[in-house]
Amino acid sequence: MRSFTFAPLVRAIAVTALTFAVFASAAAAGTFNPGDVFVGVGGGQIKQFSPTGALLATLDTTSNAAEDTGMCFDQGGNLYSTNFAPNTMTKFDNSGNLLIYPFGGGFNADPESCVADAAGNIYVGQADGGHTILKFSPTGASLGATGTLVTDRGTDWIDLAADQCTMYYNGEGSTIRRYDVCTNTQLADFATGLQAPCYALRIRSNGDVLSACANGIVRLNSAGSVVQTYPLPATETSFFFAMNLDPNGTSFWTAGFFSGNVYHYDIASGLIVNQFNAGVSSDAAGLAIFAEPQVGGGGGGGGTQTDCSKATRFVGADSLTRSGIDTDKAGLAEAFRATATASGSASVVCVYLDPTNTASALSAAVYADNGLGHPGTLLAQGSLTGAPTNGAFNTIQIPSLPLVSGTTYWIALLSPSATPGTLKFRDHCCGYQSSPQSGPSENSLETNLTAFPASWSTGKVWPRDGLLMGWSGG
Repeated sequence: MRSFTFAPLVRAIAVTALTFAVFASAAAAGTFNPGDVFVGVGGGQIKQFSPTGALLATLDTTSNAAEDTGMCFDQGGNLYSTNFAPNTMTKFDNSGNLLIYPFGGGFNADPESCVADAAGNIYVGQADGGHTILKFSPTGASLGATGTLVTDRGTDWIDLAADQCTMYYNGEGSTIRRYDVCTNTQLADFATGLQAPCYALRIRSNGDVLSACANGIVRLNSAGSVVQTYPLPATETSFFFAMNLDPNGTSFWTAGFFSGNVYHYDIASGLIVNQFNAGVSSDAAGLAIFAEPQVGGGGGGGGTQTDCSKATRFVGADSLTRSGIDTDKAGLAEAFRATATASGSASVVCVYLDPTNTASALSAAVYADNGLGHPGTLLAQGSLTGAPTNGAFNTIQIPSLPLVSGTTYWIALLSPSATPGTLKFRDHCCGYQSSPQSGPSENSLETNLTAFPASWSTGKVWPRDGLLMGWSGG
């Protein structure tokens, strides 16, 4: 049962009503599209596939590397590849044109993965050599290296946390370690006792970590405990090595190292959504997804990110003339109906949080209407990077989503299960439902959600409790 607190009549745009609004930002130009799958197949080549497995292009790193290993995108959608044995990297633009080869330098030895930070700088992990992580500017200029890290083999696979300092890394052992790249300090291990060897890893926005280990993929919670495993398919003859998150935030991609079989897994159910063969010449040593979620703020491709102050609103309201403070406990999602007033490609959801909010995490999503006046299929979702800001709009990045004027959508929010605090926000609730512009809202049937379900299940319906539809409010 939700609780409500009445709020006085307000009209100031910055601090009034619940405001859910989906906005647009400039999309990256060129031939890379959100969800495209990039696989390093050997011979210095990277194949670009659609999410359904259609071959779109083949990129040549010019390295002739037998293993094109970990890749990453910056905010502009530029692609960086690590070329293992040649000790080089390559940079492409977001249309697949070669920009820089070799990118960076001074590898000591075997660069194997990379990650971009919020400033666009590139960190590179190495499988061998001096057990260091190197840092480069977007042009490839050296910005230094860490000290010697504790590891099993090297700093093979890395991922940067949202604080821009904590680097998670695997060294092909049974331990996921952490290092502070801001202070050059070894930190406490994140997880131990995994089935070695462990390779690629990715941090999710809710603090979970996915890691490719000996017999499949493991998902660990923010405390480092294994909460789910994704075993190798019975027909897979190889092992999982590279791995990355899908833009939808609810699934990931990986590949059989020698087989070249590419798999798309749903995180919640563990089911394989899709699979295809990449046609490797040696192995599938690298795999990246354009617009992949990246908590370190590098953007993960998909173009430069925007925020609520710079975006154009397509659906939802950025102010309400009357509002109440609404609350939802962690794990309970709530969706609000809204009709798009303009067409465009959405990239963010903006949510106004009440000054009394205590929730420590926030996710938002856009659902299609099911034709019966309820949310239906999940179209896009994202999670807030960093702590929520109370008394202000919070910008949540989502994968690029086409919206059509006059179409009904549902905008949902969630404080994931097991995260501290109570989500407190503003909507047109609590007795202000007399105007015809008021719309419904409804809670999810599930009460312990950590992410939005692919298909909405309706729980409690609030017939005239939703935010005002359209631009004007009532």
